[in-house]
Amino acid sequence: MTELKFEVNDKSGAKSQASNDKAEKGHMASVRDGEAFPFSIEALKLLEEVRKNKFANPDDQKKLESIVPAPASSSDSAYPPTERANPATVNGRFADSREKPPVDYKGPVFKLSQDYPQQLPAEENLPWMKYDFKTQMPEYMAAVLDYILDGNVEANFAAQKNETRKWFHAPWLHYGVSGREYTHGLTMERNSRPGELSYGQTKQYQNWGIGMYNPRGAYTLGQVWKDPENPNVSNVKFPEGAVSFKLLFTEAPVKDVPYLKGSPELTANI
Repeated sequence: MTELKFEVNDKSGAKSQASNDKAEKGHMASVRDGEAFPFSIEALKLLEEVRKNKFANPDDQKKLESIVPAPASSSDSAYPPTERANPATVNGRFADSREKPPVDYKGPVFKLSQDYPQQLPAEENLPWMKYDFKTQMPEYMAAVLDYILDGNVEANFAAQKNETRKWFHAPWLHYGVSGREYTHGLTMERNSRPGELSYGQTKQYQNWGIGMYNPRGAYTLGQVWKDPENPNVSNVKFPEGAVSFKLLFTEAPVKDVPYLKGSPELTANI
């Protein structure tokens, strides 16, 4: 979509953040909305209307949030049990997405990269460390960006398929109607209000994204989530050399945001 955000912890103790200027658009094809738990029929009807209108009406959103989910029953659930969101873990593995793909679906299916290192990986030769982030910021951030793209472009950003180094995803982001969808693991981000992406933008558009962590960052994730339902956040600190980044996509069309022309597109279940 619009930007690629990333963070780095380095020996100086500084946290750096930047966004690339090249806009990358994600075309989002709405297939069907998922759920993390069975809503009441009233909530489901409202949810469908809210999603159809792209959350344009704040009052509808507030009304939806005020509805208490009803207990599951055969007549009061959105989809058959096989299509609802998975529980927190199955056989010790975190859920991949908020719902399963339809049985006749033939496209890509997201798999959570969750084999977090059990021991802190050795620190790599970090290419940005030869630059002073205060006086050589462009060179510093370009080196970080090269590190992020290395192997990920060839793997189409499938974290565990990167042949240079594996990357990892955070667990539990499958939860809720804005949780990970099943094609690329995207989660719903903040919407872009009219005029935010360009002066010609007249409508509000949804944005979706996915973040990844390098091995040293993923080690910390694994320590926090050793018990999948009881995270341990005591003394949590990402080590030197930990890197995280996020890809952001928008459903905004080129006619509203001209600089998106020619950027990569995705089809996702939003």
